[in-house]
Amino acid sequence: MGGVVIYLSSGLCLLFLLFVIKLLNKIWWTPIRIQSQMRSQGIKGPSYKFFHGNNKEIINMKNEMIMSSSPMELSHQIFPITEPHIYSWIKLYGTNFLMWHGSQAELVVAEPKLIKEIMNNNRSFPKREPREYLKLLGNGLVTTRGEKWLKKRKLAVNAFHAENLKNMIPDMIASVDMMLERWRDYEGKEIDAYREIKVLTSETISRTAFGSCYLEGENIFNMLTKMAYIVAKKKYKLEIPGIGKLLKTNDDIESDKLERDIRDSIIKVVKKRESNVLTGEAESYGNDLLGILMRAYHSADETQKISLDDLIDECKTFYVAGTDTTASLLSWTIFLLAIHSDWQDKARKEVLELLGQQNPSADNISRLNIVGMIINETLRLYPPFVVFVREVKKEVKLGDLIVPANVDVTIPVIAVHHDPQIWGEDFHLYKPERFAQGVPKATSNNMAAFLPFGLGPRTCVGFNFTIIEAKIALSMILRRYKFTLSPNYVHSPVPRITLCPQHGIQVMLRALFINKLWWNPIWTQSQMRSQGIKGPSYKFIHGNTKEIINMTNEIMSSPMELTHQIFPRVYPHVYSWIKLYGTNFLMWNGLQPQLVVAEPDLIKEILNDKDRAYPKREPTNFIKKFLGDGLVTTQGEKWFKQRKLANHAFHVETLKVLTSEIISRTAFGSSYLEEENIFNMLTKLAFFISKNEYKVRIPLIGKLVKTRDNTKSDKVEQDIQDSVIKIVENREKNVITGEVDSYGDDLLGALMMAYHDVDVNQKISLDDLIDECKTFYVAAQETMASVLSWTVLLLTTHNNWQDKARKEVQELFGQQSPNAGNI
Repeated sequence: MGGVVIYLSSGLCLLFLLFVIKLLNKIWWTPIRIQSQMRSQGIKGPSYKFFHGNNKEIINMKNEMIMSSSPMELSHQIFPITEPHIYSWIKLYGTNFLMWHGSQAELVVAEPKLIKEIMNNNRSFPKREPREYLKLLGNGLVTTRGEKWLKKRKLAVNAFHAENLKNMIPDMIASVDMMLERWRDYEGKEIDAYREIKVLTSETISRTAFGSCYLEGENIFNMLTKMAYIVAKKKYKLEIPGIGKLLKTNDDIESDKLERDIRDSIIKVVKKRESNVLTGEAESYGNDLLGILMRAYHSADETQKISLDDLIDECKTFYVAGTDTTASLLSWTIFLLAIHSDWQDKARKEVLELLGQQNPSADNISRLNIVGMIINETLRLYPPFVVFVREVKKEVKLGDLIVPANVDVTIPVIAVHHDPQIWGEDFHLYKPERFAQGVPKATSNNMAAFLPFGLGPRTCVGFNFTIIEAKIALSMILRRYKFTLSPNYVHSPVPRITLCPQHGIQVMLRALFINKLWWNPIWTQSQMRSQGIKGPSYKFIHGNTKEIINMTNEIMSSPMELTHQIFPRVYPHVYSWIKLYGTNFLMWNGLQPQLVVAEPDLIKEILNDKDRAYPKREPTNFIKKFLGDGLVTTQGEKWFKQRKLANHAFHVETLKVLTSEIISRTAFGSSYLEEENIFNMLTKLAFFISKNEYKVRIPLIGKLVKTRDNTKSDKVEQDIQDSVIKIVENREKNVITGEVDSYGDDLLGALMMAYHDVDVNQKISLDDLIDECKTFYVAAQETMASVLSWTVLLLTTHNNWQDKARKEVQELFGQQSPNAGNI
């Protein structure tokens, strides 16, 4: 028995000794051997530190940059900020040097000639196994290798070939349109362009690759964003081999759960597509990326078939890569154009000249040379990927170097793109003209000097997709908006999955003139038509006003027969277009869209307005002169206050105690003759309103150049105001002199009490008082006059009803005067 114990103890000790020897070999002898071998070939670098390598130094340098008390200046020299360790060590040790990620050797190569050799030799320098990105991207195209990579590459190339990219353009345009519609609420305000672009690129990849929309895939995007944050957080954290599987950190637990949830969500997307095919809603899986992957998953050919895990990992890869790469490029492009307004203007001029009022297409965006130069310079200064990593599995020759096995090779893209020996001493300046004659000329035919999407056989398969989406988005933004950098912007580029702005990119939006005159109307028309709401097409500036005026003039040129079918005469355009387009349709009063709703259920919903979504329209300039900011035109809290006053003036008891004379007596305690001048002036203003109803004014021009009608109506408005003030002063004088005890219980009295009220919540201004008087002079006179006049006409032509009405009046009133009871 004792012998067995000794044998077991000896065996355990031997196993422990072997583990220690293996561990020491990994974390000491192998690093020292590699370091010595590389130094003997002239490749220096920071010395290897036991176990953690150079990680502590790297973390300290990065933290020092992040924790710096002063924010980074607005400079494009971002290399020292994004990769401070590589920047410092290149200056100290040269273009190529050796550093250590824990016990893992990393040969940093920033020499273009060697980079070209590495990137073109996929066998000797394969993609490194994605230790930190495995949960985020899975074993997809970006991370996989060998035969599996070739199979997946073939599928992706098929999904993003030229013809498919052309077919994706309408979805890209629709996605940008959605974003620009949101921006209409931010005109003249600050907007976070990065956040908006992230939603845009998510929407675009959802539509083009997965046949859905951002809202359907929002949960997946949110989970991938959380996962990306955990990945970036753990990048330089070291784990003792084997221990990580036994002792899980909070980040490990959270990322495991996210990984499972992402998988479940993607499986739901896949099953939905399968269900559509099985139920006959769709004839096939489709030609988008998801459809191609699903055909491969269901393929009977083992050489073409992929597993469910492969399908899920490819979806994860393209959800991330398709969103983050374009978001990085577009966001930094907007940032640079916000600073360099001269290039923004040049790009806009090119877009307007080449595209005009057309939508972007494969043909016209390929001719956007200035936009192309701007995109390339953005990719140079702010590359989406600041480093690429390859690995050496077995000893290999690189230039004059012999690189030992088990060494990672890091290519610092940011170092190459900011190298003064390649780009000149002005490398840190924004100069799109560098690319005026193309990339080869800009780099002196040095292919490896510009590699935003990689180089060689593993060049990013979606780079054409990214460039096309960026050009479409930029051209559509530039046609509608001018933007400048907000004072709230804080410059802090950080490399996560891609290079992104840590605090967003805040810009101030200003709508272009052409946006108001063309793009906004065209977008609105398109939106309504997509929902089945048709109508006459928008015409540049004047909308449908010429058609409306012509129809009105035509109908008014001849007398109307004595019929009550007045709809075709009073609103000939609405009558014609309801017959042509249906009960509800869209028409245009100049630049202003007008949704005509004649469907009773919808009318009830609009007028009841439970959600306060349909307030009174802002009155035109002439109507404002006519009615002022009174009860009929005002909104919000001011309306509530004025409504309360009007209710008080016209409550039942007050009505108990008809035309101009009646309103003068009941509301203002005077007579028509006393206020005849006000009624005459209001009639003149009403004439100006009807005369100018369908005249189109270019925004802002009306404030600079006044028409004769504007000038006349300004004078009439001033005269009305003076006349109303005289009535108010007369009432005040009567109170002061003691002729009357109070301001009275009529409307004018109620308004004057509110005007003199010490309670600010009840008090109204003199302008409010005048506007309310104008409103009730007009509303009460015109409404009553209209009702009575047409009633008289109808009774004149229908004697039988005139007789019935007379009989009822005589029976009820007799010789009495009308009162609250008998009427």
